[in-house]
Amino acid sequence: AISFFFDRRKTTHWLAPIERVMARAGHWQLVGPISIVLLAGLLYLTLDDSNRTAILMAAVFGMALQIGLQLIAMAFHRRQKSGGVQIGWAAFVSFMYLEVLDASFSFDGVVAAFAITSSVLLIVTGLGAGAIWVRSLTIYLLRSGTLQKYRYLEHGAHWAILLLGCVMIAKLYGIELAEWLIGSIGLICITTAVVSSVFAARKPVDTTSDA
Repeated sequence: AISFFFDRRKTTHWLAPIERVMARAGHWQLVGPISIVLLAGLLYLTLDDSNRTAILMAAVFGMALQIGLQLIAMAFHRRQKSGGVQIGWAAFVSFMYLEVLDASFSFDGVVAAFAITSSVLLIVTGLGAGAIWVRSLTIYLLRSGTLQKYRYLEHGAHWAILLLGCVMIAKLYGIELAEWLIGSIGLICITTAVVSSVFAARKPVDTTSDA
């Protein structure tokens, strides 16, 4: 979510007062990693000793994994941009590029799942069913052109991820929210983003304007 909002190339903003400032901050390429390092340091200094090691390890491995996935995706994307019908190694690279993207979204789903429950069985079952459903839904949306109609849908999804991350941080300090409230965060963000997209679609398309 931080990588998305701190993208200096992002010109379409949903929650404009916040997203515009974050996009401008993205001109400093290291603002995302620095933000995570500062957050991890704050957690390390303010949590009790029993959680410090886990927080430090999670921050280090999480950042390494995210940066690694981005680098791999960028490398595959360069190869995939050649266009045309691809066979052999080029087709394999394109396939792997899509799988890396799927893996990136899967990690977001794991974060969201742990924000709701700690049961590994429930998480595996939910993510497995969700992966099948999301893949089918994504293919349908791409073929029907629906994604172009809902310009703020991606924004809503990233806000949901960001808020669920905040919920997990709150849990480290013993703040427990109701499960129905946590489960509603994503639904509220997505629904609001879709409704905003519908109203925005009725206006002339201008990628530099904000809703």
